[in-house]
Amino acid sequence: MHNHPVTRHVLQAMRVWVVACALLIAACAQGPATAAKSPDVSVAPSAIATPSHMASASASPSAGGSPGALSSAPGGRSRAAIAYDEGHSEVVLFGGEGNGQAGQSGDLSDTWTWTSAGWRLVSDTGPSPRFAASMTYDAARGVVVLFGGWTAGSPSNETWTWDGQSWTQQHPALSPSPRQVASMAYDAKSQVVVLFGGLNIPAGALNDTWVWDGVNWQQRHPAVSPSPRIGASMAFDRTRGLATLFGGSSGQGPAYDGGYRDTWTWDGQAWAQLSPATSPPPRSDAAMAVDESRGVTTLFGGWSGPQATLIGDTWTWDGADWTQPDVGPAPSPRLGAAMAYDAASGLVLLFGGLALVAGSNRFEGDTWLWNGRSWMSQA
Repeated sequence: MHNHPVTRHVLQAMRVWVVACALLIAACAQGPATAAKSPDVSVAPSAIATPSHMASASASPSAGGSPGALSSAPGGRSRAAIAYDEGHSEVVLFGGEGNGQAGQSGDLSDTWTWTSAGWRLVSDTGPSPRFAASMTYDAARGVVVLFGGWTAGSPSNETWTWDGQSWTQQHPALSPSPRQVASMAYDAKSQVVVLFGGLNIPAGALNDTWVWDGVNWQQRHPAVSPSPRIGASMAFDRTRGLATLFGGSSGQGPAYDGGYRDTWTWDGQAWAQLSPATSPPPRSDAAMAVDESRGVTTLFGGWSGPQATLIGDTWTWDGADWTQPDVGPAPSPRLGAAMAYDAASGLVLLFGGLALVAGSNRFEGDTWLWNGRSWMSQA
């Protein structure tokens, strides 16, 4: 396993995020008299949503180019939204936090696509700058669906769709509450998008389940659900007809309690907790995608433990048990990387994340491909 303790700045930021969430939730409940700061660090609402807001994190240089032009790569970023657009045979990447176009930094709003030709900047208009939004491809309606995220200093409950050319904001009669770091996947069996959990202010971590049918959101009320959590990884396995959810964090306690290591499935009607013989260590903010060429779900990285240790391990799920393959060279330990299965190439793509480089925190802008046996860096 490749693990690195994060620097003092990230660990402090993790803990400040927890304290800030608790204080802001209390402030919302009790009124303006409640102070919203920790003893050591001034806390603004915009600092609540991610440890990197308060970490001394640099970023990879932002890529040049204009919409429609091939560019070297998106700028370094963490918690970008990603999905594979089956209708256009390309991976779509949106926003995140880090470095963007023309010197843009902080919360981002650029849209990129990945094909065998490389990265292309396709739009710099659409949803407002945000990170920790949830995104998946809705095959029944042929569009990419984006929900929520942290934007303009608060969580969002906006729903947007991408048709391969432009973004359109949808206006459903009913929507989930505003949230970020929620889990989302397309349920190909039921032909709806499934959304679970996330972080709401002032409610805290959530464990509600919603589905999107292309027109409206509807809440499901299963008898059993995973506990409230943020940053859980979820992907839909079309071969088995199930969405798999792993890990996440409660959003409470020192460094968010170190993370969960439970495995759940959603069959379109109910959640079921599984009991595999082997499980990855507890973690949150890990990247996950179903590797359809090999019939397994691939999990990478995240952060774990009360010391908020960044992780760089790779695991696969075959529907019954987790296995840690010997992968050789791999992406550096990181949280908030974006990952999707690229059906056009038959490979899993991983981009970016918040990593520890030469003793400093950095938003990564590197691209890696996974072939089921090894990681390949795309320089």
